[in-house]
Amino acid sequence: MKKSKFLFILPLVGILASCVVTDYNPFGEDKYVPVGFQTESIVRALSDDEEDIFEDGLSRIDNYVTGVKETLELREYYHSYFGANAPEGVNDIDLSISSSSDIKTYNNDVKFKVQNATQSVLNDYLDYKNSTLLKEWTHLPTSATYETRRLSQVNEDDPEVTINAAGAYVELADYVDLFGYGVANIADDAYADASAVGMNADDEIILLLRDSTYDEMELSRNGFVQVTSSLVDEIKLVLYEPEDSDIPLYLPVQSRIYIEERAISRIYHDGEVLEYLDNPIVIGYQEVIKQWSSEDFGSYDLEAMPDLTE
Repeated sequence: MKKSKFLFILPLVGILASCVVTDYNPFGEDKYVPVGFQTESIVRALSDDEEDIFEDGLSRIDNYVTGVKETLELREYYHSYFGANAPEGVNDIDLSISSSSDIKTYNNDVKFKVQNATQSVLNDYLDYKNSTLLKEWTHLPTSATYETRRLSQVNEDDPEVTINAAGAYVELADYVDLFGYGVANIADDAYADASAVGMNADDEIILLLRDSTYDEMELSRNGFVQVTSSLVDEIKLVLYEPEDSDIPLYLPVQSRIYIEERAISRIYHDGEVLEYLDNPIVIGYQEVIKQWSSEDFGSYDLEAMPDLTE
């Protein structure tokens, strides 16, 4: 059944419009500045033909996605802001995680992933940083079996190479799970959930979801604080003309999810008057950016896979 989407733009709530900066950021050398709530400008609705191409092409998207680059940034400032009143379970620490990964599927049935991640932890008596390197090779040792070989290294330790997964392989049943990216489901779900759908000035489809909730965060010492949790989820698709078909489709090329939590009141205990902040404070955020590729990466050199650690 054909789904119909109306074009409408949601204004950002005033509390979301301020920049993503907090006086409680304990990581003094933190250079990452989130894209935050900035989004693509939707200038018009999809035409009937464009909507037909999008919907008819959904089932073919995963035939052409060959790789993805992903960056993740996460910050939690609960300890800096709340101190002794910090919520239970956050271990009285401020946390910073930065991660980047690059995944490619090659023509000779090899999916290679390389990921670099840095985790920084800070509180009143502890300050440390861990860097992790992860590489994974999913390949077919035989036509009927698969193997995922993993290299992991923490800081300057010697790398370890292990078998992370292995088993029987049937191409028709297992290829998508082992070597694909599931982008069609991501695009379909985003279209169904989007609060705004339309074209930008470059005739690219924008699927946009904005959401904000208002809640109470429980703190230790029987306190709580009023918070807002806000979300932007945006996917961009471009018109793609495959070499093996005369029928075009819209191919996802980028997605971005940004989630931010702000304290909008002072800490409240029973019997006290609730006092709202003139300038809400960011106490945590997470931003994930993915960029998909349809590039032909050729064949992977199997001799580049490392031997297992003895």
